[in-house]
Amino acid sequence: MGLRTHTVVIFGDEGVYLLGVVTLEELGLEIDPIKGELKPAELLLMKL
Repeated sequence: MGLRTHTVVIFGDEGVYLLGVVTLEELGLEIDPIKGELKPAELLLMKL
């Protein structure tokens, strides 16, 4: 998708691939559980 961000990295066991909720939120993505793919999240801007 060509998206880039800086995020927290935690190294675990070899062969285990995890993409954390923080990273997904930083990139504005969500997981489509039906297709098993990432897709753009519907984001709402809040005025303070």
